[in-house]
Amino acid sequence: MQALLKYEKTSTEIVLFTALSKWLENKASLPANVRMEMLSCFNLERFTKNDLVNIVRKTNFFEDKDICDVLEKHLENQLKQLQAKDKYIGEANKLIDRMHGQIEALHGQIEAQQTTIEESERRIKEALMVLMTQ
Repeated sequence: MQALLKYEKTSTEIVLFTALSKWLENKASLPANVRMEMLSCFNLERFTKNDLVNIVRKTNFFEDKDICDVLEKHLENQLKQLQAKDKYIGEANKLIDRMHGQIEALHGQIEAQQTTIEESERRIKEALMVLMTQ
């Protein structure tokens, strides 16, 4: 089992951890130093938050403080990601506001052009009427 744990991992951390956990259930006579060496093959930071809380913690193989420290890092990373997304959203909202302003300006230009067109059409009609009456 030790060789398997030290070998280049192709399975997810939790799959290997669960396998070791099951294997250790029947190994009560296993020396503590061997058990600790096997557990040291696992990096708690590679587990998902869900796996840490629902699987790893319940085995009591690791101190709750160590698990909480890793969960704290996960939360800090999530907070940083959230702050970055909030910043991105804020910048996107500013861009949207600028675009709304440009759209409003374009609407104003369109209305002015429509007024000019209507005025030109009116003058053309008047000119045609004058020409037709001559």
